[in-house]
Amino acid sequence: MKYDKERFEWLPYEKKMGLIERELSLETHNATTRADLLMLLDWEYKKIKADEKRIEDAIAHCYMTKFEYPGMEEGLCAGLRTMGGDGEPYGTCKECRLQYQYDEMHQEEEK
Repeated sequence: MKYDKERFEWLPYEKKMGLIERELSLETHNATTRADLLMLLDWEYKKIKADEKRIEDAIAHCYMTKFEYPGMEEGLCAGLRTMGGDGEPYGTCKECRLQYQYDEMHQEEEK
């Protein structure tokens, strides 16, 4: 194997992404084994799924989704759909920012 799985797991995110990008840009993968490619793609798949879950959780805990404009439309929470009042989607929710800042930002509203 070209890549040691244990060492790969300890690499920083940027290094992992760099390795994956480099491998995918090669015309031939002479020294790269099938197991290496599967390991790299498996890590990338898990990363994407974890990011999707983080976003879904942030939307589910968004104050605007829970109390002001419940529900989802076209995969967007209310904060993303209604910012500025014109209903156009925005890249960042004004309430939860699609991050785990829910506890800090909304403690007062829940008490």
